[in-house]
Amino acid sequence: MSVKDNNHAVWALKWRASVKKAQADFVLLDEMFEALNYPLGFFINIGSLDPMHQHYYGKHRDRIVAVAATHDDGKPNVRWA
Repeated sequence: MSVKDNNHAVWALKWRASVKKAQADFVLLDEMFEALNYPLGFFINIGSLDPMHQHYYGKHRDRIVAVAATHDDGKPNVRWA
């Protein structure tokens, strides 16, 4: 068995990520896709309504699920790309 076996998803969680921080995490997700063969990656931007997917410029766009989530007036507000 290898560290590349049985990997299902890699996650990046950010609190109100700026474009610069989101792009840095997207680079790290790409590195995990390459190094450990993850088929799926999640970028979760907590406290924001911008999932930041439009700022991903890597070669694994089809593997990234970007989500933004806030809690407004007692109700969750979730957006994804």
